[in-house]
Amino acid sequence: MWDKIIRRLKLILSVGSVVGSDQTSQTVDFSDSETSKNIQFAQCYGIEVYPLPGSKAVTVFNAGDRSQGISIGCVDRRHTHTLEPGDVMLYDNRNQFVHLKNSGIDIKVVGNLNINATGNIAITSQTLSHNGINVGDTHNHPQNSGDHFGGGTNTSAPNAL
Repeated sequence: MWDKIIRRLKLILSVGSVVGSDQTSQTVDFSDSETSKNIQFAQCYGIEVYPLPGSKAVTVFNAGDRSQGISIGCVDRRHTHTLEPGDVMLYDNRNQFVHLKNSGIDIKVVGNLNINATGNIAITSQTLSHNGINVGDTHNHPQNSGDHFGGGTNTSAPNAL
């Protein structure tokens, strides 16, 4: 009797390699002789993942029943980052990320970054720069020579609103 209980307990938790997945489930190899299909993801509200083949899936089986697994997490050591204590990072396999750290937030995007707002966008900062050039409310413009306010000098900084 104890042998059956111990065997069931050993079957409750397994780590395997993801060999395929779609938006709702994954196929996981736990050993040469055991592949489970339709393993559901346990995902936190607001965060969804689509694991790559080769990721490691930590899977729980209700009462050791290997036909009813749910993946409680995936780890992919091929795509890790070095973090400091307290850091949080959301990233993908293309090295795109949002990195929350003690000194601020870094965002890296491969391709386009689109911001769609149904309301206003407000930026409050000491400076605002684009490609290393100050475009905030303290910048000035070179004045062309000619008849515009004397020409040949810089304009004053824009007025703050």
